[in-house]
Amino acid sequence: MKHPTRAFTLIELLVVIAIICILAALLFPAIKSVYAARDESVALSNMRQIGAAFILYANDNSYLLPGRAEPAPGQASADKWPALLAKYLSDYKVYASTYDKHNWIIRGLTPDQAIANDGNNTSYIMNGYNDLGAYGSPNVQVRLNTFTQTSDIILLGTPITPNSQYYMDFEEAPNGNENDVLQLAAFNGGSNYLFADGSARFITQTQYNGPSPNTAITGSLETYGNWLWKVNKSYQIPLVGNGNGQP
Repeated sequence: MKHPTRAFTLIELLVVIAIICILAALLFPAIKSVYAARDESVALSNMRQIGAAFILYANDNSYLLPGRAEPAPGQASADKWPALLAKYLSDYKVYASTYDKHNWIIRGLTPDQAIANDGNNTSYIMNGYNDLGAYGSPNVQVRLNTFTQTSDIILLGTPITPNSQYYMDFEEAPNGNENDVLQLAAFNGGSNYLFADGSARFITQTQYNGPSPNTAITGSLETYGNWLWKVNKSYQIPLVGNGNGQP
């Protein structure tokens, strides 16, 4: 005797669909977290490779780090830090942060354009060394072996994109152009920074905007983030703009 085939009822199908939707909703945050962790790991790894290039460059140049490159008299242009470090990198892809949705690879630029001197096409912005008088001067020498707090001196931050600036200047505008390096939304509440010892780490917005170690000593109102950009930690950032800058 042949038994009739039993079909699913509409209610049973809806229950199955509902269960699948619930499981998907439970799994999606976990999957998203895995991808975010992967992107953060890749971004930090790229920064560390650039950090190694900084140190190799310094070792080959009497411990001098790349400074603000200004053309010599009669010279059309001067190599900026992306071009100076290029010989120490096996792959320019490290200049494209996974968090930068406008990085040079996504924009379809060539590797030569990634290290060009006519506008920063990398995903990073370098310390402008304002506290050493480097702003507007090509002659300030910044030696790696003279740093006393290499793990607390930022070499690179990640600017809000698109951004063609090569250098971070905290003496421009009310708080300098530090807003260029606070890619907070893309970095889940913070940003990655490369330090003078070649290390890279994630700093949250709360940490960055918190008081610097100088606050307890001098009563300064500077932020921890501004303190990290300084080579000379005793340097006082002058009030500028509308007076909202750090003293």
